[in-house]
This record gives sequence, C-alpha cells and structure tokens, in this order.
Amino acid sequence: FGDKIDGYNTLYMLVRCGQDVLPPDVQGGKSSTYNHLHQVLGSVLITVKRLYDKFLSNLKKSCQELKVDKKKKCGVLPCVRMIQEFAAHGESIAGNSDRRSDVDKSYKVLLSAVEEALERIALDHAKTPPDVIFFENYHHLVDIMARRKIAVLEPHRERLKQKYKDHMFSYVTSLLGRPLEKLSVFFDGIEEQFAAGVKPEEIGYRLKYSKTELKKCIKEYPGKEVQKGLSHVYKKLEKHLSEEENLLQVVWLNMQDEFIKQYNHFSELIQRCYPDAMISIEFSLNDLLGYFSSIAQQH
Repeated sequence: FGDKIDGYNTLYMLVRCGQDVLPPDVQGGKSSTYNHLHQVLGSVLITVKRLYDKFLSNLKKSCQELKVDKKKKCGVLPCVRMIQEFAAHGESIAGNSDRRSDVDKSYKVLLSAVEEALERIALDHAKTPPDVIFFENYHHLVDIMARRKIAVLEPHRERLKQKYKDHMFSYVTSLLGRPLEKLSVFFDGIEEQFAAGVKPEEIGYRLKYSKTELKKCIKEYPGKEVQKGLSHVYKKLEKHLSEEENLLQVVWLNMQDEFIKQYNHFSELIQRCYPDAMISIEFSLNDLLGYFSSIAQQH
C-alpha cells in the first residue's frame, strides 16, 4: 500500500476519499450501484483514517525517541524539520478541503511533541548551551509558521516568538555578563547609597565613592582590553551557534545593545554624581561601536 512508500500518501488518500464519500442526506435518488460504491468508499475511508492516525503516531514517536550527538553543535533538531515537512505536505494536500480539521489537529499534536523533545534535549546537551538550542529552534518554528500563515498555529507563533526573545536575552546577558565588572560593583554601591537617602551631590564625599576611587576603577578598562574581551566573547558565539540558522550577527547586535545600555547607565551616574570632575570612561560610545563592528568584520 502507498503508506509503506510514503506516509504522506495516507493524507492524500484521506482527502481524496473524503471528497468522494458524500454524507447520507445527499444520497437520495441515487442508484443501488452508487449506494454500494458509497459503502465501499466509506470502508476505505475508515481504513485510510486508521493508517493516517498510525502515520501521525509514528511521527510523534520519532520526537519522543529523538537522540542527538551531544559532542557536536545541536543546531535545528530533526523533529523541527519534520514539522516543517509536515506543514509543506499538509498545506499542499489538505488546503481548504473537508479534512482540514484533521490536519489542524495534527499540527497541535506534533507541535506539542516537538516542544517536549526540545525541552528534553536542550537541558541535556554537553556542547551547546540550553538557551541557544531553545532560541535557534524557536526561531525556526516561528519562521515556518510565519511563512505558511497557518491559522490554527497563530496563537502558538506569538507564544514561541516570545520564548525565542526570552532565551536570546537570557543567553546574551549570561555570556556578556558585566564586562566592566568593577565599575558595575562601584555603581551598584552608589545606587545603594541613593536607596539609603544619600543625594547625588554628596556621593563624591564618601571615601569609598570618591573621585579617586572612581578613576581607579575606570583605569581598569582601557579600550584595548575591552575590545580583547569582546573578541573572546565573539569566539564563544562561533562555538555555540549553528551556521544553518544564521543568527550569530543577530546575537552580536543584541550584545552590543546590552553593552551600550550598561555604558550609558554608568555615564549617566558619573554625570549625576561627579558633574564638574571631567571624568569619563576611557573609551567613547563611538569607540565601543567600532569594537563591535571590527570584531564582526574580522570573522
């Protein structure tokens, strides 16, 4: 039977038989030959539906039993590519047919199985950080849904898009961390002083937060050292991210935005607490943008 050659033949036959098997209320006036044919096709439809359900069950089982090589980059999981293939066949074969509801139900079953497999593999992979596995695969799933414009998956598209963003942010903030750590600690202390009621203009008179102490922290981060640190971060990105999903520059841009956010926050606090001291971080914002740009171009 055709299902042995290609499981998607069961979906085609389900749609085709469904078109030929008319409901009872439109059979009136038909010949006994037609009624017999209708009964035969009805039996075939039941058989085909069972074969389709078996095909769907096997696809779900492939997700549940999926294993990947933990010594290599994870990339896009085979089960995610499977749902991409299912969408291509499903939309082509079923379209707006009477069996549309079967395909829509199948999407929900398969998407649930894919998400469970993704959760299991992401949390047990030695080579690729969990956040990377999550956001690369969510990105691929969202792209499939956006391209196909499948109505039943629209609520899931928004949900997975948010998950993609959340895991991207988690990865960026975790890997970048606080690149100007000593300055971060210094200004954390200043904000604690604010919380205790100390006014910005009084901060510089605290020995621990004097202009001399601030300058010492700033000198720890000359531009060349910051650029060197960012270069190491970029190399880690190359080790973690897969080439196929092509998200390296997207992640790098997010890291740039996060670093700029920290840089601007520190600069603002310097202006608030030491307005006339002529103190600034040793590299400018334009320098920082140049570091990110040159590192990306070198790789």
